[in-house]
Amino acid sequence: MRNIPGIDPSEKLYPRRYFDLIGGTSTGGLIALMLGRLGMDIQTAIEKYQELGPSIFGKDGGTFLGVVVRGAQFDPRPFEDALVSWVGDQPMLDPDINQHCRCFVTTVPGQLASVITPTIIRSYSDPPRSTVFSHRWLIWEAARATSAAPTYFPPLNLDRGYSFKDSGAFGFNNPAALVLKEAEQIPEFTGRTIGCMVSLGTGLASLARPIGPVSYSIMESDARAQGTRIIQRTLESAKTLLRTPSEAYNHLQQLKDDLVATATNTEATHHSLFWTLRERVPKIIYTRLNPPGGLDTIDLADFARGADIEAVTNQYLEIPEVADQVVNCAAIIAPIMITGDLPCNPADVPPRVLRNLEKDAKFNMLSGGATAGFTVTLPKFSKALSGRSLNIQLDSTTKFGSCAFGLAERLGLLPDRTNNVLNEVETIPLDDLVHNGDTYCIQISRHFLVWLISEHVQEVWQVGNRTYASTDIGRFTLYEHEGRPFVHYDGSIRTTTATTIPHQALEDIQQVANGMYRSTDGALAPYSPSIAVLSIEPFPHVVHYMRHQDIEKFRSLHDFAEVLGDVTQSIIRTARSPESFTVAFSKNWLASGLPTNASEAEGLAASIQLGNYLFGRRIIDLSARDIGNQAAQFVIKDAARAHAVFRGAEIDINTFILRSHDRFQELFNSHQPGIGSGFLRQQLLALLSDPRRENIALVAAQLGLALLVRCNSQAILNLVKDSPDEWMRVVTAEDGDMFLG
Repeated sequence: MRNIPGIDPSEKLYPRRYFDLIGGTSTGGLIALMLGRLGMDIQTAIEKYQELGPSIFGKDGGTFLGVVVRGAQFDPRPFEDALVSWVGDQPMLDPDINQHCRCFVTTVPGQLASVITPTIIRSYSDPPRSTVFSHRWLIWEAARATSAAPTYFPPLNLDRGYSFKDSGAFGFNNPAALVLKEAEQIPEFTGRTIGCMVSLGTGLASLARPIGPVSYSIMESDARAQGTRIIQRTLESAKTLLRTPSEAYNHLQQLKDDLVATATNTEATHHSLFWTLRERVPKIIYTRLNPPGGLDTIDLADFARGADIEAVTNQYLEIPEVADQVVNCAAIIAPIMITGDLPCNPADVPPRVLRNLEKDAKFNMLSGGATAGFTVTLPKFSKALSGRSLNIQLDSTTKFGSCAFGLAERLGLLPDRTNNVLNEVETIPLDDLVHNGDTYCIQISRHFLVWLISEHVQEVWQVGNRTYASTDIGRFTLYEHEGRPFVHYDGSIRTTTATTIPHQALEDIQQVANGMYRSTDGALAPYSPSIAVLSIEPFPHVVHYMRHQDIEKFRSLHDFAEVLGDVTQSIIRTARSPESFTVAFSKNWLASGLPTNASEAEGLAASIQLGNYLFGRRIIDLSARDIGNQAAQFVIKDAARAHAVFRGAEIDINTFILRSHDRFQELFNSHQPGIGSGFLRQQLLALLSDPRRENIALVAAQLGLALLVRCNSQAILNLVKDSPDEWMRVVTAEDGDMFLG
C-alpha cells in the first residue's frame, strides 16, 4: 500500500477501514481480533503481537513434563493474564458493528468427538439457530480459545461448562472458506458482490493439493479427516503412557509433529477455494500470500526467531510475480480506503458515515491524507438533466453507502452504465461534505428532482413533516432537517402499476401546479370557477399536481356534466317540436352520413347523435378528449344555426354561445349533488314550455357544453395527482439544491 500513488507513506493503515469481514484461526485469530474487532492499525498490531510472545512462551513449562502434568507444554495463566490486562472484559460482540468491520475467530470444542466442526465466535450477530452464543464471549476468551494449540496450551475451560481449543490443529487451519461462507449469510451483505478477497498464510508445508472446484462440505470433510487422524494418534499416545516414559515421549513428539503439520498446512483449502471462486464468483480479485519453505521449520513457541520470519517473508515478497500480485491487489483496494486519521473530528464525520463513504469509494474516488486533506468526487444531479432521455436500469441491485449512487445507477449515470456520457461530477473537500444521520449526501437540483419524479410518479402523499413520492423507479422521501431540504431515495420500493407520462416539459408541470391553463386562444390564464372548464385546454403530456380541494372542483364539474348530459339527451329524445327537427332526429345519421346540402335541423340532429354516442364512451386519453371537444363544438355551433331557423330570426352565434355558457354556469351553481336530476330537468323543460318559441336548440347547446366539460374535466382528472401543500411548494419553488442521501 505504501507504493500506491496518492498514499502517504507516513499514514497509518487500518485494515478495518478497508475490509468488510476479517476471519482468522490460531495466530491468525489473534491478528484478526487486533485488526478487526479492536481496530488497530498494522504497526500497532505488530508491536502488540511482539509484546505477547515473551508473556506467552517465556515462562517454565515448555517441556515434556508439562505435557504429562497438564496436557500441554506451557502454563496458560501468563497468557490469560496478558490478554485480560490488554483488553479487559470487553465483549466479543461489537456494540457498534454497523460502523465497523465484522470479525470472527474459529475454535473447536475441547471434548473429543467422532465428528469435529469449527465453532465460529463472531463480533456480529450469530445466524438463526446457532448454538455458539457469541454475545456471551469476551474478547480475551475468544483469543485464548482460538490459540489453544494442542500440546502447547491446554483447552480454554469456561465457567459455562465448555472447553475450547485451536481449530487449526484439527484441519480448520485456513479460514478463507469459512470467510466466504459467512459473507454469504450475513443479512447486511445480501445483494452485494464480493469484489476482493485476501488470504494470508503462515508458510507452506508439503501436502497434497486438491484440483478443481469443491464445495464447503468437501473442504470441511477433508478437515475432519485430518482431525480424526490426530484423535487416533492421541489415543495411541495415551495408551503408551502406561508403558515407559521414553516411548510415551516419542509418541507425543510424533503427535506434536502431526499437529504442527496440520496446523501449518493451509494450501489444501487455498487450492479448493481458488477453483470454487472461479466457478461461483468469476470476477472476484482473490489474492493468496504464503511464503514457501523455511517458516514451517520454526517452532510455534520460538518467538525469538521473529527476525528470521521477517527475513523469509521479505524475500518472498521480493519475488517479481509475488510483488506484482501485491501491487495489483493493493491497486484494487486502495480506492476503497481512507488512509490515516480523518482531517476532522468524529463529530464532523461519524464512524458510520465514514464506513458509507468507504463503501462507495470506487465511485466517489475518496482519496487524500491527513496532511493534504481528503476529497470526494460526486455526481451532479443538475437541472440540465431535465428532459433528457435516460435509459432506466431496473436491474440495478448494488448496495451503496449513499442512496445518491443508487439513484445514479438506476438512471444509468455511473461510469460503466448506458447514460454515463450525461454524468457530471464535482470534486469537493471532505470537510465540505454534508451528512445527515448515518449517510452522506450529494446535491440534487430541486427542478431536476421534480421533473424526474413527474416522469415516473404514481402517488404523492404526506405523513407528518415528510413527503413521499412513489414511482416506478423507487420511492423518494422529502423532509427538512436543521433548516436544510433533504431527499432519501429507496430503489427497492418500486411500483409496477404506475401509468407514467414520458417526455414532460418542466415548465408546463410548474404552470399547472401554479393553477395556470391554456385558454382556447392559447394564452395562459388562471383557473376560475366562473368559467369552469368551458374554455380550458389542458396541458398535454404533463402530470397535473393539484391540492385536494381543486381536484374536487374538477370532479364536481365532471359529475355535473354527466348528469346534465343524461337530462338533455332524455329531453331531446322526447321532443315533439319543431317538426323539422323531430323528423331529422329520427334518422340514423351516423350510419348514413350527412349530405352536403343538409338542412340546419339535419345538421343539428347529426351533431347530437354524435354527442350522444361519445357520451357513452370513456375519455381515456387526450386524443379521445380532442374528438369529444370537436363533437361538442359541432353541437353548440349547429344549435346556434338551427335556433335562428327555428325562431325565424337572425341570431349572432357568438352571443348565442356566451348566453349558453351563462346558462350552464347558473345550472351548475344551483345544482345540488346527491338530490337527483329533477331540478335540472325542470329548468330545461321550462325552456320548451311555450310551443311558439322553438327552443330545443337551447337544450341541445347545453348537451354540447356538458360534453365539452365532461371531456376536459375527465382529461384533467386522468392526469391529476392529489398533492399535499409541501409538495406543491417544492414543485412551484425556484430552483435550488437539495441534499440527496
